[in-house]
Amino acid sequence: MNEINLREVLAQASDIEAVELLQQTLRQSVRMALYETMEQEVNLLCGAKYKPSESEYKRAGSEQGSVYLDGKKEAIKRPRVRTEDGEVSLEVYKAASTQRNIFKEVVGYMEQGLSQRGAARVNSKVLSKSAASRMWYEKSVEQLNELRTRSLTDYNILALMIDGIRLAE
Repeated sequence: MNEINLREVLAQASDIEAVELLQQTLRQSVRMALYETMEQEVNLLCGAKYKPSESEYKRAGSEQGSVYLDGKKEAIKRPRVRTEDGEVSLEVYKAASTQRNIFKEVVGYMEQGLSQRGAARVNSKVLSKSAASRMWYEKSVEQLNELRTRSLTDYNILALMIDGIRLAE
């Protein structure tokens, strides 16, 4: 669909249909950018198609994989690259196929009081309860480290109580 047709369709659609169509178009654009970026990475490693370089990397076809787009898991066909030692992981694919893409969303749900099971349910078929728990644990450790390394020199502290335990007179 070209830009003019998209505008015409959006102008004629209801608000809900327009939002869905725009989201679908954006998701397709992101998917195409992902394919192009993976192809660029393969070209950098192996050389242009049908013009192999003297590199140790060789194209090895493709296979089914999955990535997270817009908080949803989607199946894609991913290119494969090999060396004599075995298969090489593409950095672009690695980044797109990790649940880290939904980390902020899940932590946000849990900060607002949603349970781990609830966060997993909101992201159905994408995230398990244990994955939500790991993400929350990771965020908690990060926040605790931030608290522990914070300088207290700017504060006039008379007493310090942690978990209601009296540490000193």
